Amino acid sequence: MPAQTDAPGGLPLAPRGEDRRHQAIARYLAGDRIEEICWELGCSKSWLYKWRDRYQADDPTWAQEQTRRPKSNPRQTPDTIAEAILRLFQAWESQGSGRTSIATIWQALQEQGIDPLPSRRTIYRIVQRHSKEANRDTPHRTAHRSSGAYAPGAVSAS
Repeated sequence: MPAQTDAPGGLPLAPRGEDRRHQAIARYLAGDRIEEICWELGCSKSWLYKWRDRYQADDPTWAQEQTRRPKSNPRQTPDTIAEAILRLFQAWESQGSGRTSIATIWQALQEQGIDPLPSRRTIYRIVQRHSKEANRDTPHRTAHRSSGAYAPGAVSAS
């Protein structure tokens, strides 16, 4: 395949991804001028400095992209609380008492001394997420609000 010439000065385009990073750092280590490397590879100085700072000769994975996703989410409901919510929900659903009220679950958590106590909206989201996962392989069920009757497994946000 012929080389494309879209880079400045009609030079062939530099490779993308890890190959480009390896090439840039190899040239940097060989003593090439930073401006020349950036011009020929079509990259910024800040890009080159970022990969220079990440370069480690003894680590073959240094040129891989790193995720920007946070390692944790401090506002996420702890697993122990989510499990307690689902246990309560499943216990009341198995008794066949019809719709399980989110307010009832919230009250039970409060009586158990759960801390921090999640909002009713958070409880609703956890139950909905669980219901979607449990019903993923079953046919779609809808609530018939006009008649006042609800489909099995319907959850109230009150």
